[in-house]
Amino acid sequence: MKLKKIKFMLVTMTAVIAFLSCPGLAAQASYKSISAKEFKAEIEKNSKNTVILDIRTPQEYESGHLKGSRNIDFYADDFRTKLDSLDKTKKYLVYCRSGNRSSQALNMMKKLGFKYVIDLKNGIIDWQRNNYPLEK
Repeated sequence: MKLKKIKFMLVTMTAVIAFLSCPGLAAQASYKSISAKEFKAEIEKNSKNTVILDIRTPQEYESGHLKGSRNIDFYADDFRTKLDSLDKTKKYLVYCRSGNRSSQALNMMKKLGFKYVIDLKNGIIDWQRNNYPLEK
């Protein structure tokens, strides 16, 4: 009788491990670049767990930025340190001027262990091309 219980426990544990290791069944990290239209829709979901991150220079940020965004200068010496200090479990919507810096930041954030990062493909240039609002 004990042998049957042990076999049952081993089979059950193996099934649980297999289930959790299957892609899509356990929580997965997500990293992607999306259009301005999709980025706007992500912002409009208005989750308290979402951070809009503008990684342009402070001068660029002051010239016009997305409402509610936080500015961390990509070119600052302590950029990586500032990124690393952020809550890695939150959802980050990252943008720059053209999409170059934000795509680099997305890769950096992935290496730092962030779970959910979305990059605005073609940056704030595409945002403005769509006549979406900025604030100063």
